[in-house]
Amino acid sequence: MGTSNTKAENRRVRRQKARSAWQEYKRLTFILLFAFACCLGVLFQSSTILSLNAQVSDKQQELSDVQSEIDSKEGQLISGADLNNIEAQARALGMTEATSSQYIYETSSAKNLNNQGKQPGLYEYLSMFRQIREGNLWP
Repeated sequence: MGTSNTKAENRRVRRQKARSAWQEYKRLTFILLFAFACCLGVLFQSSTILSLNAQVSDKQQELSDVQSEIDSKEGQLISGADLNNIEAQARALGMTEATSSQYIYETSSAKNLNNQGKQPGLYEYLSMFRQIREGNLWP
């Protein structure tokens, strides 16, 4: 009887070892699959980041191009603001200088406006400068 118990016990021990080896294999397989999934996630994230960086780079280049175009247009505007150029274009369109009968003269002055308790506005100042330019100085 001693040998049959030891044989049964040996079989039981072998089965337990086989079960524990199988469980260890399942656990190791699960860990490896989880690690593989994590690596795939990291790869997906890095590819997404790279594509977003490429888009940002493209947008920055586009912004730089637009800013240089704006600077170019501003330069054209400034160069086109030359008074001689404007006068030449106006004469080419058939415009002439205004005659003295076409001017409108204002009689208000800063002194009269201040006496009324008001500060002169832009229109009044422009009128005064026009009178100074034409030689009609006020007292």
